[in-house]
Amino acid sequence: VTGLSVSPGRDQLLVIHSSKGNDLVVSLVTGHNEDRVGELVAVLSSLYSRLRDTDLAVTVASRFQCMLGNKSRPLRVEVSQDVQEPNFKKEGDTILYVLPPSFAVSEQNGQQTRIPIRA
Repeated sequence: VTGLSVSPGRDQLLVIHSSKGNDLVVSLVTGHNEDRVGELVAVLSSLYSRLRDTDLAVTVASRFQCMLGNKSRPLRVEVSQDVQEPNFKKEGDTILYVLPPSFAVSEQNGQQTRIPIRA
């Protein structure tokens, strides 16, 4: 594990970055629409800190890079009126995580924010 990326909205998108060339891209789904990304980030950060004696880099953004099949791909979160459920789709080299309007996606001046997480 080399770091984490999470989206700032309610979509609960999380990427676990790996040095092996294949990042794990997931969206957490709970039965009661509970936000569990913060909890997962805290647990992973704590374990990482104990094992590596350093902080885990966490990026919070609506757009970031991920590695899939040893290729760097841009991943972007978008809202669309055409979808009812969150879904991944490909647009050229970009991977889109498309959300229905009921999911709020916030972006802070289009900037990625790196947050050092301390256990």
